[in-house]
Amino acid sequence: MKEFEVENYYGKGADKQIGKQDYDREMDRLKAEKAARKKYVDDEAVKADIAERERLNKEREKAAREKQLEERKARVEAEKQEKKNEEKERARVKQQRQKAIDNFDTLGTEEMVLLLNDEEDVQIFFEKMFTDCYEKFKVKDSVIRDTFDKLPKYNINNINEEDLKKADHLFRILYGDLAEIELPYLHALTEGNVPADNELKDNLIVSNFTHGVRSIEDTIGERLAEKGLDETTIARVQKLFILNQIKNAYESIETRTEIDLDEAKENDPEKYKQDKDKIFKEAEEKNIKHFVGRIQYKCFVAEKDRDGKLEVIRPAKDFDKFSLKRKFWLKDHPETEGKQYTQENLGFQLELAKGCCTLVAQDQKLSDAVVFKYTKEQRVPSSLNRKKYELRELQSAYIRQADSCDLDHSELKQFNLDMAFLCDYEQGDLRKLMTEKPHIGELIRFVQNGPLLHTSFNTTQIEMYDELNKHEHDNLIQYMYLTHSIVDLVRAEYKRQEYERTGWDKDKEKEFKTDYEKAIDNMSYRVEKLSKIDLNRFNNYSAKDMRRFIKPVNGVALIDNVRIATYEVGAMARGWSPSDTFMFAMIGAISYKARSLRKEADDYDERKNYDQIAEDLYKLNIDLDKADTAIKKRDVLERFDAFVRKNVKNTALLAPLNAQQLEYDRVRTKFDEEYKQTVINELKALENNTTKLATEMIKMQKLALEREEDFHDQIFKEYITSLDQNKQIDLQKALYRERLNQMVNRGRKASDERDAIFDKKELANLRYNNVIFDDMYSQIGAILSKSDEVEAADRLMSSFTKPIDKKDKDAIYNAKIEEMDKKATRTYNGDLTHDTDYYNFLAAEKMEKPRTDLGINLVTAPGGGYNIKYDKEVSEIRKEVFQRGEAQVEDLAIELGRLRTTANQFLFEISDRKAAGL
Repeated sequence: MKEFEVENYYGKGADKQIGKQDYDREMDRLKAEKAARKKYVDDEAVKADIAERERLNKEREKAAREKQLEERKARVEAEKQEKKNEEKERARVKQQRQKAIDNFDTLGTEEMVLLLNDEEDVQIFFEKMFTDCYEKFKVKDSVIRDTFDKLPKYNINNINEEDLKKADHLFRILYGDLAEIELPYLHALTEGNVPADNELKDNLIVSNFTHGVRSIEDTIGERLAEKGLDETTIARVQKLFILNQIKNAYESIETRTEIDLDEAKENDPEKYKQDKDKIFKEAEEKNIKHFVGRIQYKCFVAEKDRDGKLEVIRPAKDFDKFSLKRKFWLKDHPETEGKQYTQENLGFQLELAKGCCTLVAQDQKLSDAVVFKYTKEQRVPSSLNRKKYELRELQSAYIRQADSCDLDHSELKQFNLDMAFLCDYEQGDLRKLMTEKPHIGELIRFVQNGPLLHTSFNTTQIEMYDELNKHEHDNLIQYMYLTHSIVDLVRAEYKRQEYERTGWDKDKEKEFKTDYEKAIDNMSYRVEKLSKIDLNRFNNYSAKDMRRFIKPVNGVALIDNVRIATYEVGAMARGWSPSDTFMFAMIGAISYKARSLRKEADDYDERKNYDQIAEDLYKLNIDLDKADTAIKKRDVLERFDAFVRKNVKNTALLAPLNAQQLEYDRVRTKFDEEYKQTVINELKALENNTTKLATEMIKMQKLALEREEDFHDQIFKEYITSLDQNKQIDLQKALYRERLNQMVNRGRKASDERDAIFDKKELANLRYNNVIFDDMYSQIGAILSKSDEVEAADRLMSSFTKPIDKKDKDAIYNAKIEEMDKKATRTYNGDLTHDTDYYNFLAAEKMEKPRTDLGINLVTAPGGGYNIKYDKEVSEIRKEVFQRGEAQVEDLAIELGRLRTTANQFLFEISDRKAAGL
């Protein structure tokens, strides 16, 4: 029965009524049914929610599995691709090596160097051999593991034939392929007589192994040689040593991998449970990578020797044992007489050349192995020989491109020849030049990013030239002439590098200055022309916006770089050495850096500071440009040194100087030597006038005191030592006379400072106190005397080994007093006390005996001069002065009493004598 039916049945209007109990029972049943229905509905919602969540979880799990599967597939694919690349690279190396073997007697040295070019070629073989062997080693009861277990431990004092045979056998299993890969080198080493026995081949390559950072030769080779063993036995013992190291490495890989697994399990048990295999593989790969570097193989290197023949080098054996760096080895084995090459320098030049060769590479169909079409794929090989080869290829491509130009493209022909010159590493060191003189680097970058070098709309260089020549003829010609003048400047700088190695003479210096000046004149004219034109069309054929080079960027324009070069020309015209003009480039580079940092600065004060720095450095370069004497040159450099000391914490600003500190120190030392010799010559020229000589020396010494340097002390001591004894005495007397003259100036300065201090209202009551006046004199004098002429004279006089006699000093002093006395007689009728110079002279004497007993100190005033700073209050000082005055009065009274008594006794005695008639 439904609820409404119950109501109707029981209600007043019902046809039939039921009892109260039946009604309640029926209603309870209906409520229970309603609750059950509601619970059922709720349960269905819960089930639906659960079902939805389960569905979502399944979808997420499915997506995660699919993603994991995709990642696994991608990883597997990447590993396959990596293996393919390795196999491809190994095949390439083997093919090159085989070609070298097959054509050993017919190929020239250049081709052989190319085929045997890359010092890292064999490393991919070695690492694979190491890893493949470990995969077999970690399998329990494997043949390789059993062979390693039976390998005897290395003991230099217990070597027997049985142990060496085991080492020969195991080494052949691990690294037998190395001898086959290095066969062309073995062919060259043995002059075609490569041993047929495999173990003897292995003996030839074993010295290429390194243990840590040391070669096997350094580790045990010398010790074995001391035992009198022959080379074959030494090589076999080295095999045993290497295999023991490899065994230790394999065991360490296993141990460390287990430790890594335990740590991963402890740190995240759930992740470890899910990705145990992945974690194990990652840990194992990490440890293999670590230990494969502990024992490395340094493959042979092919070089062209001085006679143009192929030279085979064993890096691990032939390197300097303390540095193990090839550039040090090359210093003793230059490829060309008088020239040295390093990995870094050729890499820099090759990278620069690759950055602007895409068009000529396209026209000349250069291999992608030499030039990559896309910048992001460009690489600079690690091999020195490979760098040389690729630079030669680029140089040849530009020359071929130049040869393809007809008479209508004569400017383009010269342009390509200029670019070929920039690729010629035989001419000079481009990186060294651009590092020493950053402004030339900016000029070269202007050329590097210009038109005619980069692909555009799949056009050829001649088509691009014709297009620009049609619409921008004048601009194009100016650009190409500017490029030629920049290359001429580089050519002149290369001459400077060569002459610095071989030595300068008058003819070389004249030749260099002529070439340099000609290049700068042409460059200045072309830059001025280009700065007045619109370069919009150029930008369509350039790597970068050409306007950023012509117009100021960060406050620097192309004309600024040319201006620095013009400074160098002017300096050389005034007699500067070509090597010393480096200073203009250094100051200019820091000035450019300041402007660049100014643009990056966010703070207004910081930008303002960089503006001021750039302006100060610009003025320094101007002053250096005007310096025509050694003294002026050194003065500018002293100001530059002061600037460096002030900004020493700003490493970004001083980066150009830090990069060239050695060169700067060289030029700085040379300037000091020139200055020293100039000063000595000037002093010698004044020897006939001792008074003037003393005056000039005091001026120089005073300047040195102000700069707080002792450089002049060495100069003066050297000069004084060169004088004979009589001249030394005469010079000392002249210095002392000038010292007394300068004391008047010191006293005058002290009086002015003292009067300025006592003009203050709070000191009015102390103005006429002589004691305080004396203290002021002494304190002001102590400050003024730190770098004045009197102090300079004393410093000079201390340089003499034997000082002048006190009698001579007293005579000079008395003569000075008489001189002032005569002056006072003419002016004040003999009253010396009215002579101002006399008072200043006495004041200066007081300064030499400092008084600090009143606790009075001087501090620098904001507006100049000094203020008084008291240790005590003014009232206390005044009281102390009065007390001292009273004590002095008492002392004076006692003294007067004593004198009075003495006088009375004298009078009495006179009276008695008169009375006695005496």
